[in-house]
Amino acid sequence: MSSILAALHLLALGIGLGGVYVRGRQLRYPLDDARLRNLFAADNAWGVAAVLWLVTGLWRFLGGVEKPTGWYLHNPLFHAKLTLFILILAFEAYPMTMLIKWRIRVKKNMSIDPSPLSRMRLFNRLEIASVVIIVFIATFMARGHGI
Repeated sequence: MSSILAALHLLALGIGLGGVYVRGRQLRYPLDDARLRNLFAADNAWGVAAVLWLVTGLWRFLGGVEKPTGWYLHNPLFHAKLTLFILILAFEAYPMTMLIKWRIRVKKNMSIDPSPLSRMRLFNRLEIASVVIIVFIATFMARGHGI
């Protein structure tokens, strides 16, 4: 079970980083119908990855399938990784809210206000950077650092 959870946790990286990167690329151009479809699809991938990370991460943390919970609780790198994940969730609040509003407007055949694009791009870049840093932290943790 631990190998499956680890693989799913790692798979979320590919899904999530790919999704948030493509989402950021879509936010750089005028939002026509095709671009909005791509934007929403990429955002869906980013959301799936977040859920996958959260579920597998909590299972690995609390389930004791690899290391005891105490190992994580006493590892400062785990605290850094968790802090960055929480920051990603905070960074995501604005883009998520805007994209939900846009999805509703698209369903109602209403126009979309492009003024939030620059702020959304900023949060998107912060999220990408945070994910990359998490990868480095996770790699150090896997090699026994921080304990």
